[in-house]
Amino acid sequence: MPAITVLFIPAGSGIAISGIKSIKNIEDIKTVAADSDPLAAGLYLAEKKYLIPEFNNPKFFSIIQKIILKEKIDILIPCLDPLLEIIANYGPTKLEKRLGVKILISPPETIKLTRDKWLAYNRFKNILNFPESWIDLDDVPKDTFPLFIKPRKGSGSIGATIVRNQTELEFFFSYLDDPIISEYLEGKEYTVDCLASPKGKLITIIPRERIQSKAGISIKAKFMNVTDEIIEIAKEVNKQLHFIGPFFFQLKQGSDNTLKIMEFNARLSGTMIFSNLAGFNIVEKAIRQFNDRDNLISNRTQSNPLLLPGKDFFYEYEAMSRYWEEILIKTHDLKSLQIEE
Repeated sequence: MPAITVLFIPAGSGIAISGIKSIKNIEDIKTVAADSDPLAAGLYLAEKKYLIPEFNNPKFFSIIQKIILKEKIDILIPCLDPLLEIIANYGPTKLEKRLGVKILISPPETIKLTRDKWLAYNRFKNILNFPESWIDLDDVPKDTFPLFIKPRKGSGSIGATIVRNQTELEFFFSYLDDPIISEYLEGKEYTVDCLASPKGKLITIIPRERIQSKAGISIKAKFMNVTDEIIEIAKEVNKQLHFIGPFFFQLKQGSDNTLKIMEFNARLSGTMIFSNLAGFNIVEKAIRQFNDRDNLISNRTQSNPLLLPGKDFFYEYEAMSRYWEEILIKTHDLKSLQIEE
């Protein structure tokens, strides 16, 4: 049986790097990476690499199509939030139907809701448990500090900060692009990695406690078995947003220890490799089932539909700590990396 060939774009994102690292040693999966930056680390982790124009270039999709045909790509994985919306609208007709490649992506409406925090808050605030939020300074209750402010359509916690008084609130409100303000939660924080089938059925729920983060990216985490509360939240999140493939959401405890949803994302996360290395490789499972090669998941019965840590698989490790890693690039590799035309 031929290998499953997977294309990651853009290769320099933390999402792509974690994804490639998660499957690079699996014999029957071949990795291909593309990026506009010749120094993108993910290019040098994959088996094949391509230099491409930025995704706002008119030639972007025509070049992606050439790569898909040349490398016989089976699965395309978009790895950048702004690119998700573009591919979700363009991909099904121009790539999937025309070229037969499968795209690991949720529906456009799902991506729209996960990208816009205020839109999601208003759509689901009576169904899901969110921190109370506002986008107008006049609506924010007085003397309720600290508060939490971040861009309404941001990602990776860029621009997210705690504000402790009115002066800080007004400064960051004017400084950030289209901000959303929320009540600040001081309790423990969790990331919950999930996988939904190509038909949207929830397959697995893998939570972890976020111990330490830098620039919004988790660098230390503790593995944990899923609780009944997290299971019910994950089921409701997937029911309301209709995810396909990998997705994740973040929770934080309020003063009453109730878990509230900080955000959710319709894609792989850059730290989903934590779950992959802990005992359940979400990236591999997603690729195999989208390529119709995963019998373990497809044979799950209705009476036991979920694969859960502590029940169906067990952690070999208790925690994980990340560190910087360098990639040395030879002169020959740089010179041979020509942009596709």
